[in-house]
Amino acid sequence: QLITTHTQATVAEIILKPGATVTKESVIVKLANPELQQRVESAQYSLDEAKANLRQLKLNQKREKLIEKSQYLELVSQHKGASIKLAAQKKLVKSGIVKQIDYQESILREEQLKERVNIFKERNEQLIAVHNEEVNIQLERIKQVKQKLVIAKSRHGKLMVKAGFDGVLQRLSVNLGQNLAAGQEVALIGSVTELIALIRVP
Repeated sequence: QLITTHTQATVAEIILKPGATVTKESVIVKLANPELQQRVESAQYSLDEAKANLRQLKLNQKREKLIEKSQYLELVSQHKGASIKLAAQKKLVKSGIVKQIDYQESILREEQLKERVNIFKERNEQLIAVHNEEVNIQLERIKQVKQKLVIAKSRHGKLMVKAGFDGVLQRLSVNLGQNLAAGQEVALIGSVTELIALIRVP
């Protein structure tokens, strides 16, 4: 098996020399590429930032829900008070103790508060839907950043050049400090299992 580089890099350390017995996890050469390291760090920073933004978003939503709940309870309390007042005036208006105009104003106020309570309920349902969508959008961003981090780590991990299977390191084609291009040969690994050959003799 011929082992080549996946990206441009510099030979930072040579671990094994030709003739060494290797396993698929044996590291033959360590390469260095500062740009790949920077990409990993940048992706990790972006992921941490996205997670922090999600936490901040949830805190803001919680605060907004508490404000909405406080306003809703206040409105419900006002409506309840208006309903009690209206019920009391309804009994007194017939006897003339309460003026008709005051009674009509109380009816109007109770209806207005009732309508505001219903509107507040609808707004609260919409607010919950908006909050859920905001969280879903941020989770999708986190998912995308995670994928970028996985790709960056995968590319960076390939700087540790491994044998890939059990065998013998037959040839090492690089030197310490050498700059390698993508696809350049690093080493040749040979199998240690017995070979069967069919020879044709003319």
